[in-house]
Amino acid sequence: MPYAAAQLAGSVLGALAVGAVWGNAAARPPVSCAVLQPAAGWRDRLKTIIPTYGIDLIQDAAACRDIRAQTAAVLKLANV
Repeated sequence: MPYAAAQLAGSVLGALAVGAVWGNAAARPPVSCAVLQPAAGWRDRLKTIIPTYGIDLIQDAAACRDIRAQTAAVLKLANV
């Protein structure tokens, strides 16, 4: 229990410190939206880096199986 309390206290103090240092800049929606919505020029680059970018792997089971097989082959793992 002391470990959990220390973790909680650290998280709360960390959140307070961020608010004190960055102020409203840490909580403004444009900052979080910029992370989720890259500029148009970056979409192709992200698709190159992350082949599944923009694909809902929960809804598209075939794409999920394909990317798992590709990843397993690259990492030399058994495809499950």
